[in-house]
Amino acid sequence: MAISVQSADRPGQHVLRAPGKAVMRFIYRHWARNYDKVIRKLGYRAPEFAADALARHVDLSSGPVLDMACGTGLSGLALKALGANRIDGMDISTEMMQQARKKGIYSRFIVADASVPLPIEDGAYIAALSTGLFTNGHVGAIALEPILSAVRPGGCFSFSVHSSVWKRLGFKDTIERLEREGRVDVLENTPMKHMEGLAGQTTIVVVLRRSAS
Repeated sequence: MAISVQSADRPGQHVLRAPGKAVMRFIYRHWARNYDKVIRKLGYRAPEFAADALARHVDLSSGPVLDMACGTGLSGLALKALGANRIDGMDISTEMMQQARKKGIYSRFIVADASVPLPIEDGAYIAALSTGLFTNGHVGAIALEPILSAVRPGGCFSFSVHSSVWKRLGFKDTIERLEREGRVDVLENTPMKHMEGLAGQTTIVVVLRRSAS
């Protein structure tokens, strides 16, 4: 498995500034080893929800899939269970990806910031998936277009957005704009309870198809 490195920061609306990113790196550096145990105790289901939604629209065995903000690999496991056989993991935390490496499900790892143009070719993947990235204290809707550019025309991007940031961090407005511009089709937009062990925790699972034109 190869690791390529890309790091860059760009000021912009709805994106963590450098101090915020440094804090998140610190948190995940020290949380990585116990992350799976803690999150499973909370009944975290977003990876399965987003992967199931993606599989309804894409044959996951037909080409490479990008797991954006792959963390320790929970979404990768969900993708593999549904037939994906080539999965690349991308994250800003090398410590989290070291835990993902142990699962043996990724073809390669890429260290990168989701809020800037990604270090991969346009349209390199048949699909992309992301869970856990679009939540409080993380990246806002500015990351949608860089990730969509990694998906081939006609391919899909499935992701979860914590309900508390759906409007505040620009997801609602950005998705509506991309749809008006004819750049995406919204295939799914479904609120779900993604933390079974916590009251009042909901996420919105979205599937976008990149326009073929």
